[in-house]
Amino acid sequence: MESPIMTQILRKAIESPIFSKEVLPKAPLSIFEGSEIYKDLANIIKRYYQTNTNKLTEETLLTLTEDKLDRMRKPSDVQQEYFNKIHALYDIRDSRDDEVIDEKIEKYIRKHMWMELLKKAAMNLDKEEVMEKVADEWKQIMMLDISGKQQEIINVIDDTEYKRKLLETLNQNIIPTGFKAIDNLNGGGLARGELGMIVAMSGSGKCVTGDTMIYTEKGIIEIQDVPKYFDVDSENRLNAFVASYTQNGEYVPRDTSHWYNLGKSKTLRVTTKSGYSVEGTPEHPLLVMNREGNLEYVELQDLKQGDYLALAKPNMWSDVNQISEEEAYMMALLVADGYVAQDSGLVSFSNS
Repeated sequence: MESPIMTQILRKAIESPIFSKEVLPKAPLSIFEGSEIYKDLANIIKRYYQTNTNKLTEETLLTLTEDKLDRMRKPSDVQQEYFNKIHALYDIRDSRDDEVIDEKIEKYIRKHMWMELLKKAAMNLDKEEVMEKVADEWKQIMMLDISGKQQEIINVIDDTEYKRKLLETLNQNIIPTGFKAIDNLNGGGLARGELGMIVAMSGSGKCVTGDTMIYTEKGIIEIQDVPKYFDVDSENRLNAFVASYTQNGEYVPRDTSHWYNLGKSKTLRVTTKSGYSVEGTPEHPLLVMNREGNLEYVELQDLKQGDYLALAKPNMWSDVNQISEEEAYMMALLVADGYVAQDSGLVSFSNS
């Protein structure tokens, strides 16, 4: 069941783009514990404001939600539950209560962020490097403008000189970020009211190398070949399903929002004992099993020899471990020049 504070958080997300762009991505999903519908709606709202600055209307949210539910093949009665929740979110309320509501939202989200951080600390008391990060994350939670009232999120501790230069340009309409890819996505830079200074080291984009294989609804492809199989528009927006696993080990296909080519970056390669390998930027997270036997995401740079890395190995063909030479030849023909009709299951081969 949804509590009143959960409803207020989603209302805040709808009304404030800066809240959806800067606060919701950092807030743990536990703020919507007990409501899968609110979790889904929060993700849809976040993705909308990644590429839009106009306020999300009820009609647009209904359309985006319906598209997502159709792709997930949700029955009509389940879809109606989502639509009813959306209608309730747009009910007229007294705007004079904004300050009180913002204060409650701030306390509620910060409490859940601290709870998640304390759980992380309790599980890693003997890991000095993790505990140091926990201390830094605690400070960042204290700094974060949870309510999104200020319309600016500024790191008041680091990068003093760069901060001064950016603040001097606030009288301009557009502030270039210095990164061409980001500026192209935002019409030349960040608009007034969207200034953000983030505590992060250079090259902190989480990415894998171009030859990394990913599972999609169009088969297994290299991530660099995504534009060959899917439509990627001029703003790098992408609509595709990819294989994904939760920290509970549950397989959940997820829809994507964007595809990026970040160019040359420093990378690290990890190889498992069984010969599987993955390469990505140092900050890219991978799913591993910790000493308590639980799954958690760990950055590539923090992996150590002896860690257990989770592998997704769905069987593509059958449960049979060995096949004959003829069967192998037939499957090779199918991959090279064959076609399997999705509806009828008809198998055909064509070679000119």
